[in-house]
Amino acid sequence: MRRALRSFLCGAALILALSAPSLAQDETAARTDAWRAAAAKGDAMAEASLGSAYENGRGVPRDTSAAAYWYERAAQHGVAIAQHDLATLYHNGDGVPKDDARAVALFRQAAAQGFAPAQRSLGFLLDAGAGAPQDVAEALHWFRLAADQGDPPAENALGAHYELGNGVAVDLSAAATWYGHAAQQGLADAQARLGQFYERGSGVPRDDAQAVAWFEKAAAQDNAVALWRLGAHYEAGTGLTADNALALDSYRRAAALKFAPAENAVGGMYDDGLGVPRDPAEAVRWYRLAAAQGLMLAQANLAEHLLNGDGAAQDDVEALAWFERAAGQGDAPSAFFAGAFYAQGRGTEPDVAAAQRWLQVAAASDDPKISDVAKEWLANLPR
Repeated sequence: MRRALRSFLCGAALILALSAPSLAQDETAARTDAWRAAAAKGDAMAEASLGSAYENGRGVPRDTSAAAYWYERAAQHGVAIAQHDLATLYHNGDGVPKDDARAVALFRQAAAQGFAPAQRSLGFLLDAGAGAPQDVAEALHWFRLAADQGDPPAENALGAHYELGNGVAVDLSAAATWYGHAAQQGLADAQARLGQFYERGSGVPRDDAQAVAWFEKAAAQDNAVALWRLGAHYEAGTGLTADNALALDSYRRAAALKFAPAENAVGGMYDDGLGVPRDPAEAVRWYRLAAAQGLMLAQANLAEHLLNGDGAAQDDVEALAWFERAAGQGDAPSAFFAGAFYAQGRGTEPDVAAAQRWLQVAAASDDPKISDVAKEWLANLPR
């Protein structure tokens, strides 16, 4: 009898578990039907809710064109959230043709009603000059209004403007404050940026432990910058105990997000044999990934391996190409090597003018070791 009762209870629990999603779906569909009936009678909030149902596929198949139709009706009745959501569809070209000018107009309507997400979104478009002439001052006005309501992306945007001096005087302390407000609310980008402020002592006292704490919070949300910087702290042993295995793991997680500095860092770990046996071929593979994204340091690292035939076949032609790319971004050692290659005719025909151009870049370096040897090469170029 006890076994039979237990079997019955287990069976009943299974039936309830299997039916729960169906019951929830039925309830959502019924709610959507109620919104449809009310929207047909001109109920503005029902129109907005029905638009949201279509946009998110709740109770109906996802249909952003239908969402736009119902948002439009609610927006005409002055519903701020519908104005915002319709503007977002126009900005993204989702269910309607992309139209940033229309998006700006709709965001303005919702922003004027004090709807913080619309104020912030309007700020972003004005900041970028999308759908309206660029107006950083007005963008800041809307960011401040949204930030005063505790909107994390707006707080983060203000932090960036104060950090860069965009529309306001540079004020790293104010930047740190705004990043801090957004970070406290869990915005990963702000947490990562605040971590970098503590890491560098920008606007706040330098504090590696605080930096690591913020990087860990953002890394838990798979923020690539935070994962990369957390890896650097594990590698250096700053703010926590050094651990090359954890450094490599953190770098790998950021590299999986196609973040070039992390790809270069993974390459560096294989290059130096940190946390893994040294593997120059694997280092080259990672350097190539980062170099292809335009990362100067990775381009220089790749060129050096090609020059030396370390982890890849020795190739002066390709080495020169990567040295020139890195030099074009201001890397002085790469500029020296590019100049030397042209002077010697390595990977190219000799070209005194090209050699002189790159060696002059290297000679202007703040590093006396680089500048002195570049000047020596310049003095010995054929006249």
